[in-house]
Parts: sequence; structure tokens; C-alpha cells
Amino acid sequence: MRKFAGVVIVFCALIFLMFESAIAAQRKRTEYPAEGVVINIAHNDRLNMRENPDAKSRIIDALDNGTHVTVNGEAKSPNGSKWYYIYNEASGVSGYVSAKYIGLHSKNSAKGKYPAEGVVINTADNDRLNIREKPSTKSRILDALDNGAHVTVNGEASSSSGAKWYFIHDEESGVSGYVSAKYIELQ
Repeated sequence: MRKFAGVVIVFCALIFLMFESAIAAQRKRTEYPAEGVVINIAHNDRLNMRENPDAKSRIIDALDNGTHVTVNGEAKSPNGSKWYYIYNEASGVSGYVSAKYIGLHSKNSAKGKYPAEGVVINTADNDRLNIREKPSTKSRILDALDNGAHVTVNGEASSSSGAKWYFIHDEESGVSGYVSAKYIELQ
């Protein structure tokens, strides 16, 4: 009888572990629709939206860095790369873009946990976001970032006026410094 009870306990433990693994795997999957933003596009370039998940497919729209989109699903290209099926509300067009150019907004976004991924948003046309030595608009400018630039957020600080600033690192230029938090969207 003890042997049977032991087998039942082991069997139940295995079932529980399999169930828990399935739940954990489900949590890691992205649920669609999801919010996304166009990232990592070269300066003065645009992201091509295509009819099918393939770089040779017909171009149906083009998106600027920092453009917000709705991600409705994903697909694989013929060569196996990941693509997102997105909707661009501004143009009303749906199509495919390479996943490496879309930053998904996580429901578990950084919110105070650093390092975190960030994207420069809302800078005026033909303007750049200044990276400063200290969290102040009067501090020395170290470099500047374009709208849609992808950065690593390593912490936050407040200016003397109480405004929130992020301490960021720009991998492209190698510069670290402070930027106003209102121009960074955490991923």
C-alpha cells in the first residue's frame, strides 16, 4: 500500500510540474494585439511594411523611427526570420515588418527596474534629444539622440525642480548621461 501511495504522489508531482511548466511557457508568449514602436532604423531611413513576411515582398507602407503600431501577430519568413503583422493607425494599413525593428511594450515593463530598454519619443521634427552630464537643462550637453533611437536606461534621478530624468547609455555613440524622462518610452 505504501508503494502505491508513493507512486501516486510521484505521479501527481510530475503532473503538477508539467502543468506549471506549461503555465510558465504561456506567460512568456506575447499576447496579441500588443503595442509596439518602430526602433533601430538608420537616420533618414524608414521601415518598409510589406504585403507578406519576406524582404522581397511588395512594399505597402513605410514607417519612421518612433512610430507607434499595433502588433496583431507574428510569422516566419521563408528564411526563418521573425516578422510581425502590424497595423499602422496613422495610415490605416496592415502588413508585415521585420521583428528586429519593433520594440514591444511589455505589460511587465521596467517601471523602476533597471537596466531597461528605452526609445526616444516626441522630439520635434528636425530636433534631437540632448544627453546631458547631469539631470538639468543647464548641464553640459554630451551628445544628442534622434527620435526613435534605442537606448539602455540604467537609472533615474530628479532635477532640482523635481523633473524626472533617466540615466541612459547610447550603444551607438558609447555615450552615457541624463535625458528628460518625458522623451523616453520604456519597453
